Amino acid sequence: MKKTLLIAGLIIVVLAAAGVYYWSTKRSVEKPVAKRDTLIIGVKGDILGWHPKMTDYETPTVSANFNIFDGLVEFDKDFKIVPALAVSWSNPDNLTWRFYLRHGVKFQNGEDFTAADAKYTMDYIMNDPTSVLKDLLADIDTVQIVDDYTIDIKTKQPTPILLNKLTDIFIIPKDYQNIPASQWPIGTGAYKLKEYVKGDHITFERFDDYWKGPAPIKTVTLKIIPDDAERTTALVNGQIDLAEQITTQGYKELQGNKKVLPVATPSTRIIFLSFDFRKTNSLGFKGTVNPTADVRVRKAMYEAIDENYIITNIMDNMAVPASQFVSSNIFGYNPKITRLPYNLDDAKALMKEAGYENGFTIQLDCPNNRYINDEAICKDVARQLKSININVKLNAQSKDLFFPLIDNHKSSFYLLGWDAGTIDGGEIFYYMLHTVSKDGTYGGYNVGYYSNPEVDKLGDESAQIMDPLRRLQVLQQGFQVAMDDVVWIPLHAQELLDGVAADVNWAPRADEQIKLEDISFK
Repeated sequence: MKKTLLIAGLIIVVLAAAGVYYWSTKRSVEKPVAKRDTLIIGVKGDILGWHPKMTDYETPTVSANFNIFDGLVEFDKDFKIVPALAVSWSNPDNLTWRFYLRHGVKFQNGEDFTAADAKYTMDYIMNDPTSVLKDLLADIDTVQIVDDYTIDIKTKQPTPILLNKLTDIFIIPKDYQNIPASQWPIGTGAYKLKEYVKGDHITFERFDDYWKGPAPIKTVTLKIIPDDAERTTALVNGQIDLAEQITTQGYKELQGNKKVLPVATPSTRIIFLSFDFRKTNSLGFKGTVNPTADVRVRKAMYEAIDENYIITNIMDNMAVPASQFVSSNIFGYNPKITRLPYNLDDAKALMKEAGYENGFTIQLDCPNNRYINDEAICKDVARQLKSININVKLNAQSKDLFFPLIDNHKSSFYLLGWDAGTIDGGEIFYYMLHTVSKDGTYGGYNVGYYSNPEVDKLGDESAQIMDPLRRLQVLQQGFQVAMDDVVWIPLHAQELLDGVAADVNWAPRADEQIKLEDISFK
């Protein structure tokens, strides 16, 4: 991560207020000549669908889709918003974003990209109640075509981070609904889908008419290898060229190996625990009072978990303690928020004060193939909470079973990771802290139905402030209130651990996106 991120974010919003953006459409299309044509990447798990029918907004799924599709704008590796299918944009007024679109772009089925495709995509997502991307466009009122290569996006209120949200809106052809589903996905990206065998592999083939120019490598296969040790072994044995999300132990094993290189990259993802906040009718405590509805219990659980032990003994010191909802290089981070100390005496006193001196039993839902050492972390949390008489029943399962629990608000106590994909803390309020709305507009990932009118007010206010400094203050204030409520028990920001063959040029991104067009052979 770069120290310039916050400054870059501020500049973007300041320019938004000024109402003008422009970058040259000229981009280098020169690519290194590949010495071989095929790359194989070992990945931890399968994706959860192709856009626009992704079933979850999770990083590996979004990453795979990114290679087939483009948005109007995108983040570069330093989290600066740069042009993609839009070459420039302006703000005629505080409720209008005008985008000037790139000429000469082809979809992978040969169709030309125009304003009609951009409008169709956003209308499609906004009108699809099942879309996992719908929340990103909730502030949009209408999308209007000005001409074939100009659109106006009209927002319901001033929306300072619309550009950030649009980085995840992939443009599809205007007749997508008339294209047989068997021919999906179709985008304008560097690669097109060649073959997908669910649970086994995804093969991409270079799209030679890509608007940036052909990517260096012709064919790339994502080989699904769920077992961490097997994935590392496959890399060492030359069966794959890149292994994503290796364990801390695997990282150590690769050190000193001349044929492969271990790579560690700081991440913006926060690993955390959270709860069901409903006092009655709670999923795990039907017919009785839910202990985790009491802030004293939540605080006791926080203080009973020794995060330094987890980092040292489970993460092999390849993580840093987290204090709040976002890492320090995300807009909205509040440096005044500090971790609650590990303090068993205070934790026990809080449990007694709340009337739970003898503890209770609760289920901890946890993925076992999504984050680094995720199940091991959950096992240790269960072990540590025994010290305050909380009996944790661990429910560790694959992400394809775990995420439906989260999406459908079906967990009393869970471990999750969240990476602010918009590089802005405002999304935390929108998705996770805001009271769940009846129409599903707000609180889509507010699994435990947390509700605080003050947090809602601050979140809503921050969403409309165009002045970046004032907006930062409001976000920080909202995070302080929510952390005082112990909405999360923040654990750590994990380092991204990968392994790569020595003859492969690849620089991992802190947002965990694997952009295939950025990989080449030495």
